[in-house]
Amino acid sequence: MLKFKSFLEEGTVAVGGLQYEAKVRKAVKATLKKMKNSDLTLKPDLAGGFASNVVDMYMDLKGKEIAFEIKMDKNAQMGGSSVKFDGSNWTLAEKGKANIDADTQELLIKAAQGKVREYKALMTHLKTYEPKKLHKEIKKIPFRCTKPAWEQAVAAGKLKPTNTTVKFNAKFIHDWYAGKGCYYMQIGKLGLFYLKSNPLKLPVPQLAGDIEITMRLVRGGASMLKTGELKGENVSTVNLRAQGKLKLKGKSTYSLDDEKDCEVIFNHMLGIK
Repeated sequence: MLKFKSFLEEGTVAVGGLQYEAKVRKAVKATLKKMKNSDLTLKPDLAGGFASNVVDMYMDLKGKEIAFEIKMDKNAQMGGSSVKFDGSNWTLAEKGKANIDADTQELLIKAAQGKVREYKALMTHLKTYEPKKLHKEIKKIPFRCTKPAWEQAVAAGKLKPTNTTVKFNAKFIHDWYAGKGCYYMQIGKLGLFYLKSNPLKLPVPQLAGDIEITMRLVRGGASMLKTGELKGENVSTVNLRAQGKLKLKGKSTYSLDDEKDCEVIFNHMLGIK
């Protein structure tokens, strides 16, 4: 079971990220208001900072949508994907296969393969819990199990050995966001960076450094089954998540949380020298 302290810490991170995003949007809005140039506008935030299929901020430049990802600081989570196992073969989830280059996919799959013994030990342990009709089917990833069975397996120390971390360069993040059509990232206290490419030729550095990818089995939200033999059971889906954290090198010259810097960046976007 998630400890209350951990729950509070996770909530604080989420709220902090939204607060920083609001700070950036405030600076952008104020700068655009002063500039009074209808060729560049800020699009409304419709996702509320929680949609995984979009990025945090979109601007409209002469009818073209420009995406910016916003992170509270260098310790925020970056790109991520899920790894799947069908009983014999390992693959990335469809979105991961589309967004992440083949070399990175291979690294993630090899990391997962290195933990097969630990995954199987957890699965075997889960099969000892009721309802066995459900748990005997645990042979693949993702899999379904009851919330109580998962919590007991965690308490028994069966989850921690399945965790692993792999390290490589920032290409993972570049590829992930390129798949979303995003080539710029604003990071609190560090500024604005370009990612896989710099289509607007902005005077900012490319995001560089090392990426730590943590791979762990994650239980999703539980839902009560309403029909069938297992009616009334509180069941969750468990996925193998690969989530990146950035160990950044360097700092940008400009930041979108500063109105003066925003003006410099926006003038470049508009071709104003």
